[in-house]
Amino acid sequence: MSTDGKSTLTSSQISVANSENKFKISLDIYVVNMSHEDNICVDYQTSTTHGEKCWKALHDIPISEWVTKTFEFEAENTASLRLRLRMDSSSAKSDILISRVNIEGSAYI
Repeated sequence: MSTDGKSTLTSSQISVANSENKFKISLDIYVVNMSHEDNICVDYQTSTTHGEKCWKALHDIPISEWVTKTFEFEAENTASLRLRLRMDSSSAKSDILISRVNIEGSAYI
């Protein structure tokens, strides 16, 4: 965690087959010393769209317990994907552990 209460982890550019236009992101996380105001977010950017999925610490994610958080998004005609895990916390003692990030791409008609 940085001293300003924000911390990020960004992936490198991930190549995507043009036929994939629906994505499912799953991550196994463990949060420590977070408060109700703190957020954990995954920002996503493709060559055609961008967005974010956020969870409130203590409301959506239990403390000191491994959980899997999953979300889906659509991105037509994309050639690449980049993810950024972002933690916004009011305390420098907050921490997040990540054991797995899974990215699934699929095509729909």
